[in-house]
Amino acid sequence: MTDSKLALSMLVAALIAGCSVSGQVMDGTLDHIKTSGTLNLGYRESAPPFSFPGPDKRPVGYSVDLCTHVAGAIQKQLGINLKLNWVPVTAENRLDMVAQGKVRTIAAPDGTPQLQKVNFIKYELAA
Repeated sequence: MTDSKLALSMLVAALIAGCSVSGQVMDGTLDHIKTSGTLNLGYRESAPPFSFPGPDKRPVGYSVDLCTHVAGAIQKQLGINLKLNWVPVTAENRLDMVAQGKVRTIAAPDGTPQLQKVNFIKYELAA
């Protein structure tokens, strides 16, 4: 298995594991999502094939598809009708947007496959 496939597999496993919600008290991001009924997702407008505006100006790409799938799992686990808000971010402001709570995670490539795992964890901790 190549490094990029391994990194993607680990990212998907982490996302799926993070979507599991039990009877525990929810706090932070999941509580906010359930209360507001919305999930703000950042995406890079110039990162094809991972994320970019489609013909109808809505974001598309591999990372967008992955985030949409995870959002569907969150929606199912929380038992809510979840509205996705796609927020454009840049390479320069993406981490600030997460730290400020303007987006909960980012649908875009971020460095090398090895760094992607670390950056995903940073995003989730900041949220």
